[in-house]
Amino acid sequence: MEDLGTVPDVQIITAAIAYDDPEAWHTYILFYHHALCIPTMQRHLLNPNKMRANDVIVNETPLVLLPYDLRNKHSHSIVTTTELHEELHIPLQLEGVTSFFKTRMSTRAEVEDTNNRECTHVHMAPTSGWCWPIRPLHSSPTRTSFKREIFFAPHR
Repeated sequence: MEDLGTVPDVQIITAAIAYDDPEAWHTYILFYHHALCIPTMQRHLLNPNKMRANDVIVNETPLVLLPYDLRNKHSHSIVTTTELHEELHIPLQLEGVTSFFKTRMSTRAEVEDTNNRECTHVHMAPTSGWCWPIRPLHSSPTRTSFKREIFFAPHR
C-alpha cells in the first residue's frame, strides 16, 4: 500500500452536483456532505454505504446480472426522497464495471435556491458526521462515480 503514495492537503467539503432529469425536465442539486476534495481526480467517487446511511437506496447491480423477472424501474438506480418529500429516481448507466450517472457543475444560483423554485435540493449523505461501519467482504464503497466536474462548496 505504501507504493500508492499519498494525496496532500485533502479538504473535507460539501459537494453540490447538478443532475438534470431527462424525463421530468427538472434539475436536482445533489448535496454530498463530508466529502473528500481531490481536485486532480477525473471522476468523483460516491460511497454507496454513506448514502444508504441517509436512507438513499443504491441498487448498483447491473441489469445484465439480474434475472428478467426481478428487473423493475428501481433496478440499477439510485432512489431517494427530495426536500419536497418527492421520490427521485436516478437510473444508472454502466461503463465497463463502473456504474455512473451523468451530472454537471451546479451554478451558485442553483445551490443557493433554498426555496426549491428553479431546482430541487436533495441531501445524498448525512449532514452530521458519519462513521465507517465494519463492512462485509462483498461490499464495494467506490463502485459508483460521477461523469462530470462538480461545484465545491467549502465544508463549514
